[in-house]
Amino acid sequence: MVFEPVAPFRLAVLRSNGDMEVWNSHDSSWTRSVFVPAVVDAPLRRLCWSVRSASSNVHGDKILSCGLHGVITEWDLRTISPSRSWDSYGGAAWCMALDSRSGRLAVGCEDGGVSLFETADDPTLCTHRLPPQGARVLSIGFNPQGTHVVTGGADGCVRVWHVSSLRLASHARLESEMRRKPPLVWAVLLLSDLVAVSADSSGHVTFHDGRHGTLVRRFASHQADVLSLAISADESQIFASGVDHKVSLFTPLPAEAPPLPAAMAMLAVTLAAPPRAWVLSYSRRPHTHDIRALAVSAHPTSAVVASAGIDTQLSLIHTNAFERGTPTKLLPLYHASVSFCAQSRLLLHQRSAELRLWQLPPYESSVTPVLPRRLRTRKVRYMLKQAQAQAKPRPPSASENTSSAFGAPMPKELLLLKPKGMQRHLLCSALSADGTWIACADSESRLYALSVKRSDKEREGEGERE
Repeated sequence: MVFEPVAPFRLAVLRSNGDMEVWNSHDSSWTRSVFVPAVVDAPLRRLCWSVRSASSNVHGDKILSCGLHGVITEWDLRTISPSRSWDSYGGAAWCMALDSRSGRLAVGCEDGGVSLFETADDPTLCTHRLPPQGARVLSIGFNPQGTHVVTGGADGCVRVWHVSSLRLASHARLESEMRRKPPLVWAVLLLSDLVAVSADSSGHVTFHDGRHGTLVRRFASHQADVLSLAISADESQIFASGVDHKVSLFTPLPAEAPPLPAAMAMLAVTLAAPPRAWVLSYSRRPHTHDIRALAVSAHPTSAVVASAGIDTQLSLIHTNAFERGTPTKLLPLYHASVSFCAQSRLLLHQRSAELRLWQLPPYESSVTPVLPRRLRTRKVRYMLKQAQAQAKPRPPSASENTSSAFGAPMPKELLLLKPKGMQRHLLCSALSADGTWIACADSESRLYALSVKRSDKEREGEGERE
């Protein structure tokens, strides 16, 4: 999940099944404007907005994605299709970060190295590659100036690299706290004063001086893995979240100049400013389960922090009202299609990569309906049993399934369809009026048609389905 760095500050969201969404904000209301179906067998990990021109710093209707299949893809949001793709040159791509000023893309790979690409050029070229360090790179980020890049690895190390010279500026190893394996560095940030912020699997948020690799401050702010970090545009707020579904806010203390000795003051000698001190200010729980992603918009007047987790909801709250504000919840818009044929009482349900055809039972007023769970009380069950005992017994037909708790016929699944050769998730589907044809299509303009033929025995539930 990432915000567009320039206006209109759209929000790009990556779902766990690989679907991509773009949300727009208008007058404090959010709407989903773009939906990009996922690619089959392409596990994506990260998203970022693409730069159209490095000289003008203009962001177009394109986003970049990387995944464990080792391919970086640029998606055109107008055609919801990939415009170009290239290899990561290091195996599975676990993370990536884009420098908006230069259009340089850094991709952390499985072999422990970092590939640097110039995305503003066409075709995209791999200009440099940082040497592998032995453990996969799980997180990566640029500083606002674009001169340094920070990486967090599976070996519990936080490394700061100088981009122009490709040299290692500093190296810091996180504490394992009497564990056999070092903590996993799930997220990193690099501030303008070269302070590296890391979030690891031990529940700590750590601040290091990126110039020397020394420890500035370490917070045990979470009870489990800290999975994501986000920072405001003016670097006055840092947000952290993780498995304990808690979002923590860190704020800096006012900077104080160190006192100079009299001799140095007479010679007009100035000392380098020390790293700012940070404190844990506030924490809240906007979700009920794990929080997997955080993002902060760069809007100058109404910046918001967005969080998303396994409860499938998006939570947005203004950064200036984080402590007492009420978050805005965006429920997921399931891209599923349902078609119904009244003549044959057939129901077609579309999912991401499959279609299911159901036969609905015939409507009879004498049949007891299946009640919702909240109405299944002892009193209601007793009344239903009395009504069924007084009614005349009716032998069930072969097409009905009376295995429900209240004797009502249940729908029967007739067909499970998975189109062969499909490379993208289904976008739409339809069932003909007479129930004899099924049509479905994906985002690559591929149309599939299937003729449904059923014998008389099958309609009675005795034969096999064709």
